[in-house]
Amino acid sequence: MDFELPTGISKRIKIETTDFMTIYGIHRMRRTDPNYLQMTYKKMKIASFYTGYSNSHYVGGLDSVLTVILSEDDVLPLEFEGMMRAFANDVLSIKDSKLFNLKFMDYYKKLRIGEIEPYWFEQKKGKEVQINETAVSDEFIEVSMDDINFEDYFEYFKEDVMKARIKKMRSTIKKQEEIIDKLQSTINEDLSSKSGEIKKIHSLLDEIDALSEKYNRVLNENAKLKETIENLEEKIKNLKDN
Repeated sequence: MDFELPTGISKRIKIETTDFMTIYGIHRMRRTDPNYLQMTYKKMKIASFYTGYSNSHYVGGLDSVLTVILSEDDVLPLEFEGMMRAFANDVLSIKDSKLFNLKFMDYYKKLRIGEIEPYWFEQKKGKEVQINETAVSDEFIEVSMDDINFEDYFEYFKEDVMKARIKKMRSTIKKQEEIIDKLQSTINEDLSSKSGEIKKIHSLLDEIDALSEKYNRVLNENAKLKETIENLEEKIKNLKDN
């Protein structure tokens, strides 16, 4: 995943890298050309646009997916696909530019309020070709990770390079998840080992508080004793004078 808004949203809604790979895979299984999907995945409504694999037929940037996580109450504008296409064309085409993040944020804000002019063109063999406009449907296809076995769909991928790339990406994801698990385990062990030290520190602080309280009581008693002695001395002096 190259960029997300709001920052950290995937972690908050517990959507993993493998989930984004699933969405990507669904697009690729459908076809290698640019295509738009609306789906329900892990009880989330998702609108997603794939830019296309081949440099002879694409929108914006090659082999990229623009995914929008929707709420249950979201109602998509009729030309939402066209807006997603415009987003992809204007923003994903500059992924390597320093302006990418700023432009992404700008289009994200516009998409939220439906202020992006729909784009109904695709790059085909170096030419910008107009396509038929599509109105958004109310239908969201139900998708489950359990229903998808990438191995079964390899026959649909014409490019051997794509097959190798998916295998490599899946292997990388698995390794990254193993690294994360190890780091989490190390953190937990570290916290566990330090919890004993923290308890000792709290115990020592409690002892210090108790000693401080005792010291203050002694000071008060000494002050009272001093006052009593001074009074007695004063009385003895008066008796001698008499």
